[in-house]
Amino acid sequence: MPATTTHLAPPLTLDPIAGPPLDPITPRGDHPSLLGRSTEADVRLLDESVSRRHALITPRAGVWLIADLESKHGTRVNDTPIKPNTPARLRTGDTVTIGPWVLRARVGVGAPSTVVTTVREDAARMTQIQRHAPAVLPRRAQEQLDHLIECAAATAAAATEADLAGVVLDHVLAASPFPRAALLRRTASAEQVEVIASRSRRQKATDQFRISTSLIAAASEGTGEVVSLADADAVNFGHSIGELRIQAALCAPITLGDAAVAYLYLDARAGDGLIAPSDLSQAATYCRGLARICGLALANLQRRRLELSQREFERELGDAHHVQQILLPPPAGAVGPLRYARHFEPGSFLAGDLFDVLALPGGQVAAFVGDVTGHGAAAAVVMAAAQTRLRTELLRSADLARAVAEVNAFVHAFSQRRDTGPGAPTLFMTLFCALFDPGARTLRFIDAGHGHWLLRRAAQPDDPFLGSQCQGTLPLGVDLDTRFDPEHLALDGADRLVLYSDGLVEQPSPAGDRFGSRRVTDTVRHSADVDSDVLRLVDALRQFAQTRGGLADDVTIASMAPL
Repeated sequence: MPATTTHLAPPLTLDPIAGPPLDPITPRGDHPSLLGRSTEADVRLLDESVSRRHALITPRAGVWLIADLESKHGTRVNDTPIKPNTPARLRTGDTVTIGPWVLRARVGVGAPSTVVTTVREDAARMTQIQRHAPAVLPRRAQEQLDHLIECAAATAAAATEADLAGVVLDHVLAASPFPRAALLRRTASAEQVEVIASRSRRQKATDQFRISTSLIAAASEGTGEVVSLADADAVNFGHSIGELRIQAALCAPITLGDAAVAYLYLDARAGDGLIAPSDLSQAATYCRGLARICGLALANLQRRRLELSQREFERELGDAHHVQQILLPPPAGAVGPLRYARHFEPGSFLAGDLFDVLALPGGQVAAFVGDVTGHGAAAAVVMAAAQTRLRTELLRSADLARAVAEVNAFVHAFSQRRDTGPGAPTLFMTLFCALFDPGARTLRFIDAGHGHWLLRRAAQPDDPFLGSQCQGTLPLGVDLDTRFDPEHLALDGADRLVLYSDGLVEQPSPAGDRFGSRRVTDTVRHSADVDSDVLRLVDALRQFAQTRGGLADDVTIASMAPL
């Protein structure tokens, strides 16, 4: 399979903003960094409240993650304790609390925060420090200021857009001379807006809210200014003004960034009483502040929805990961006349690797390892479905060629239906599937583009049969008409079959080298049994990768031998 590509995260700097003197922390972007008191830590934090192995900061797929390593006093992000061994994402501005230190995250290249030392005044020349009571404002201005403050506090607690609209409209009707108000959402059509909510002091069901096309257009064309109209006879604002019998109206655009996404709209019609120009001007100033508060609250609601969606997504990924673990056989055991051991480690939440070993009718034992291209949910779904189909066909007939052809047809059909977009690669799957026949002492197998396996012969431990030496076929899903003819190898009673995925041989070191097949054969050459095959390979991989966090790709290792 093609080599994996490491997605480096942008630079991360943790600037100390509280605690004992400490230089800014800049974790490396190519492997995890351990924080703690231990001499092995990448960042040593020497305080009794910090555990030896306190937290791990990991770059993963372009983002930074921090995980608490079951420390005694915990790790806090934005003053919230994070769950042990559960990664939390770090963004610019987030604070991380470890022991007595508070650190502010800065992701990406940018100017550092400016920190200056405060000046202690000369006591002999120090002027008197005075406390200033709030200035006395005109009654109407003070009322509007109080309403703005109360509205800002109330909108911060709003859980939905409807709650937010209710708070804003109640305050604008209480602090302005307009008898009607509405919160509107912009649509794709210049002639239409969506009414999120509306209010009227009259509280009549028949008092239907109507919107001026002219005023909405004027608010949309500006750069965030509040627009208003009064005395429709004096200025030609369009026919809609006269038709609605509006004698005064005001529209404040609500922006996210530079774009108007909603409007705070107020009007007074014939019969509602005149609105003086001074009151209209004062109401415009008030609504400008109210629209700004509303825009910030809308942005906050969107952020909460995103965080909720992310938590739900992570929960679903956790459930899917649990299902993948259930599909795997136990880490070690015996199946029929075969002893095996295995190690499985996903490179992310969900893996595209598959492995299984099962007893078949007639005394044979089947074992297979495979790898679906790509990562994430799509690869995991194909993996689970392919494993189920392969098990079903093998248990039904023990016909190796038929079972592999059935999975080939499934992967090919999935790939054809998949909407990958122009130029996107076709999904495919590599597979090594073998049948042990203890009576005939043979191994029948099909290698569909996998190649990552070896037969360690007891009589020739220094010269194993490598998967790359077999004839093999195309990977599954590439060609619907591919023939899958089994190949054969004779077995000695002490021979061992070692299977692995490309994540083992393609794992990079900090220097950029790859683990490679040679290290696999050198490691297995000195092993005594299936258990030591797996343990020694995992240890060798860890030492080579020098990572305390996740590996670059999914890794599956299995070894098996006749009992």
